[in-house]
Amino acid sequence: MNNLLIGLALMLIAQIITWFGTNAQFMWPWFKEHIFVSCLVFGATSCYFFILATEHCVLYFNNNLWPVRILSFCVGVVSFAILSSIIMNEHMNVKTIVCLLDRKSTRLNSSHVSESRMPSSA
Repeated sequence: MNNLLIGLALMLIAQIITWFGTNAQFMWPWFKEHIFVSCLVFGATSCYFFILATEHCVLYFNNNLWPVRILSFCVGVVSFAILSSIIMNEHMNVKTIVCLLDRKSTRLNSSHVSESRMPSSA
């Protein structure tokens, strides 16, 4: 259980760093003018925390990676919603909630031509 709690804490820290890394440009002009420095600082730091979080969570889930991916996605969505609401004053509305709940919202629109793909068993 310790590995899961430590992994979740590290994952949350990594998601917060990632949120600031991608959105600092909208809050502080310095970051918009120095994107490369921002990438180095926030990117390297968040990557470090993601690696540590993955290590702890994979140990908890008996060396299975998929539960960690799903957990990371959930932590990312929740942390993004909270930080965007508190810091950027972008509150959740019905449209946003429906988009999050509707798994089809991440697929291409029907107006796009679908690409031919090989079967996953190939």
